[in-house]
Amino acid sequence: EANKSEKIGDLKLISHLNTKELNQLIIDADIIISRSGYSTVMDLAVLDKNAIFIPTPGQTEQLYLAEYYYKNEIAFAMHQHEFDIEIALKKHQNFKGFKNLKNNIKLEELLTIFEE
Repeated sequence: EANKSEKIGDLKLISHLNTKELNQLIIDADIIISRSGYSTVMDLAVLDKNAIFIPTPGQTEQLYLAEYYYKNEIAFAMHQHEFDIEIALKKHQNFKGFKNLKNNIKLEELLTIFEE
């Protein structure tokens, strides 16, 4: 895939980054829009991030995790075929995000859903 970058208002779209660049952008970002895979959820929880999840169609783990965090008002989620960035950015404001969980729950407890 070609390396592409595009800026739309305050939103920056980047097709590919190396690990160091990706890590820094995640740390600097206010909101992360991503798939809802297990390792992504763990990274965002550890980094105290707000997220909007778009689960990969057909990936039951991602669908489950997106629904779980949506129902628990932690991260807004929207299916790929319905995704509208304006709606997602507006509605995500009603969700707590991972950063507000550390005072209320231990990370180990948060991740126990993966053992079910």
